[in-house]
Amino acid sequence: MRCRQAKPLALFAAVLTLAGCGRATTTAALITRPGATTPRPAAAAPPPPHAAEAPPSVSVLRAPQAPERPPQAGDEVIVKFRDRARDLPGATRLRSLTLSGTAVYKLNAGGYALQAAEDWETEEDIDYIEPNYVYSAVAAPNDPDYLAGWGVEAINAPVIWPFTTGEGIKVAVIDTGVDASHPDLAGRVLPGVDVVNNDGDATDAPGHGTHVAGTIAAIANNALGTAGVAPGAQVLPIKVLNAAGRGTNADIAAGILAAADRGAQIINLSLGGTDDSETLRRAIASVQARGVVVIAAAGNEGVSTPFFPAANEGVIGVAAVDSSRKKARFSNFGDYIDVAAPGVSIGSTRRGGGIATLSGTSMAAPHVAAACALLKARFPALKAGHLTRLMQLSGHPTTGFTRGVVPRALNVEEAFVQVPNLDMQPPTVVTGLSAAAGAPGEVELAWAPATDNSGSVSYRVLRDGQPVGTTGGTAYTDRGVTARATYRIVTLDAQGNEAAPSHPVASEPGKASTKIMAVTVSKRSRDSVTLTWRTTEPMRCLVQWGTSASLGNGTAWETVPSTAHTVTLSNLKRFTTYHHRVVAATNDSTLHYTNTRKTRTKLFWLFSLPG
Repeated sequence: MRCRQAKPLALFAAVLTLAGCGRATTTAALITRPGATTPRPAAAAPPPPHAAEAPPSVSVLRAPQAPERPPQAGDEVIVKFRDRARDLPGATRLRSLTLSGTAVYKLNAGGYALQAAEDWETEEDIDYIEPNYVYSAVAAPNDPDYLAGWGVEAINAPVIWPFTTGEGIKVAVIDTGVDASHPDLAGRVLPGVDVVNNDGDATDAPGHGTHVAGTIAAIANNALGTAGVAPGAQVLPIKVLNAAGRGTNADIAAGILAAADRGAQIINLSLGGTDDSETLRRAIASVQARGVVVIAAAGNEGVSTPFFPAANEGVIGVAAVDSSRKKARFSNFGDYIDVAAPGVSIGSTRRGGGIATLSGTSMAAPHVAAACALLKARFPALKAGHLTRLMQLSGHPTTGFTRGVVPRALNVEEAFVQVPNLDMQPPTVVTGLSAAAGAPGEVELAWAPATDNSGSVSYRVLRDGQPVGTTGGTAYTDRGVTARATYRIVTLDAQGNEAAPSHPVASEPGKASTKIMAVTVSKRSRDSVTLTWRTTEPMRCLVQWGTSASLGNGTAWETVPSTAHTVTLSNLKRFTTYHHRVVAATNDSTLHYTNTRKTRTKLFWLFSLPG
């Protein structure tokens, strides 16, 4: 749960005042290695994982090497309105999500519908639009007769069972469902939710969720199969993937909210993707505000590229290690990883009975979720930040993590012992908060430094009650603001403690300059967007752009002062929303800004017939 801080946008104002400027442009799925190899005993290193094909943006947490195919955007999109969901031209509303103002739409047949979907984001009442990506399950048990549940011992869970086995804690397994009839899960599985079919039958079909559930709460000392890390905990099954192991980010977001509504204190997400879904991010932030601890697998690509939702702020990201505490060959790594856990040849409950052995960060994440259940059951006051800090500092040393954060391997016994020594004193509340209009669509925030007994602090910025960013300084520029907003600042310390929110302060965003006119998207393709506009006098103009309102991806500028301007943003991702604004400089170096606007690159080439 390391701080995921958005980098501040560098304006490069000097560029605008110099002659001769140049141009500069710049599936979430089950996290399981496919079972194509025969497992070795727990003490031995596993063979290299086999590859499994998956989309790059909606990818299975799988081993690398496979060719990639494009994201499966399908004909559904998720639209978030600033107020209430409404009908949209060229689309049929399928259902509303429990995220306020959010609904799923099916695009009507034909090119017009796609064009309409791309144009929706220019409407002022729409916050964002994103594809309803398809998520795929590819895992299968590889040796159901071999018991390899070595992870429970490796993290020293049995040592603290005399004190707690996780009683009274509900752990939501957001997955393919759970086989509640498995003898080793008898009495541990609560009535669940099937988001896919909109009913209460969360029966598992592929088996992945059942395997995850067994790692968490399989009964100990019953002379059957294996034992879970927290054998006294309860599993709340939330089925978000269908019998074929496929689902959507809309379903997963709905499952996250449903889990919190049903009293889950901990959520396990053994799924993810390379796209930072706004819908999932907001669903996670919503349940975190209610005190729910969210754990997610780090991905099986063997790369350091951020993998979501593990890389989202406040989520405990889990990498995988083998029985020697060496990084699993398939495990992702990087600065968003908080802890490593057993993930190679893990034996757990199999759908229909017996034991299955699987490998993947999908198997590592439930070890951490169950460890959190043990600690929460014994020490209810612990929050997500405390749990993360305990695991970061208390684990066993690991090897094989050569770049980025080197996580420690989960040791729940040591974390348990360290709880009484944990600093649980919150930092001071922020005072002196001020908010003022900045550039168009921006609010400039500043406040007095807070203090903490342990030293350094950081700050979370809340806009209308929702987190919009974090910073280590005492100033923050909030971008993409469309109306008057109320701000609070929360102080955080390195031990996972949070102060109460500051006194609220409201502000209007900055207004656009009248010297820049008629900004138009004159051309779009799958990988480029061309913008045109006029200025009231000859100016050099800079286009700032990015995939979020922070506009942090890049800049593109013109070299000659003019009143008519054209700039093309190149090398963009297809069917992706880009935010952009124009900054113009007069001869006296005064800067003028437009509002930040949005446009979307095309899904594919569109052709229309005459007439």
